[in-house]
Amino acid sequence: MARLGGLSAAARELNVTHAAIAQHIRYLEDFLTVKLAYREGNGMRLTPSGSDLSKALQDGFKTIAGGIRSVKADHEARPLQITLTPGFAENWLMPRLGSFWAEHPEIELSLNPSTKLVDLVAGDIDLAIRFGQGAWTGLLVEKLVGAGYCIVGQSDLMGTLAVKSPEDLLSAPWLLQRQIMEPEHILKLQGLDLAQSTITRFATNALVLAAARTGLGLTIQAELYVNADIAEGRLVCIKRIHCKRHGYYLVRPQTAGSAKLTTFMPGSNAAFNAGFVWPRCVARCGGACSAGVRFQTHCDRTAHRPAGYVPSARDRRSLDFLAAAAGRHRWPAAHS
Repeated sequence: MARLGGLSAAARELNVTHAAIAQHIRYLEDFLTVKLAYREGNGMRLTPSGSDLSKALQDGFKTIAGGIRSVKADHEARPLQITLTPGFAENWLMPRLGSFWAEHPEIELSLNPSTKLVDLVAGDIDLAIRFGQGAWTGLLVEKLVGAGYCIVGQSDLMGTLAVKSPEDLLSAPWLLQRQIMEPEHILKLQGLDLAQSTITRFATNALVLAAARTGLGLTIQAELYVNADIAEGRLVCIKRIHCKRHGYYLVRPQTAGSAKLTTFMPGSNAAFNAGFVWPRCVARCGGACSAGVRFQTHCDRTAHRPAGYVPSARDRRSLDFLAAAAGRHRWPAAHS
């Protein structure tokens, strides 16, 4: 009212009624026991006490507005803080960042790879990419990509194993990550209990994959971690396991996100998919083989198999990995 010179103008700016403004002034006068404004002609004028109070409040509001602008500017200037597992960062996000930055070079990211569950409400994290079933209350949750697993081994190792049935895999050496129990749980649901098997555990999944590529044992991995290895012949997929409810989810606080976060969100940003080409058949058949395109692996054409590798009759009969690549494996049904 002091700035606009009348109750009606103040009411219009605040989108309230004339009477509401007048009532608030009366409440304030009653609280302070001093007259703050009086009517003069068709308008209102402030008393000396009202003018003093108006100036003090305006100075205070300017300070508050300046503080808000400063905090907002600092928040918008800092990189987006994203927490995710190291494996997902390396195998899913990093191959796609090039196409994203080609379209949005102005957006800085700070990736925090960790297996720890970060408090998204109390912390400064803008976005978490988590594995699970999406049951995180009090947060905004959006499914990014479904989860599937592969039991994999190096091709030379597979040639030395006397495998005639899935249960024979229990006698093979296994490679797993320490303190991560989900893979063993999934194997149990497939009828493979590793309780009596020889297991070597590593501190990180990167070490597990490095050991598997050199033929030290079998391992179970998320499909997106080993698709390239399978396509390029470093690993053979013995079995694919498709999970119905598990997946990778975008998780963020319920507070309004920044414009940068909205731009970045992988689930809705076409740049994450448009510029990324999944590894195809090793023979580069250009999509002529459906298995190579569907699973980003070797197709079932003899000429398109990995260079230098000819599957033995035992491989074809007991592991049937070519049929598995085409989605026709004869293992137990996928778990939920």
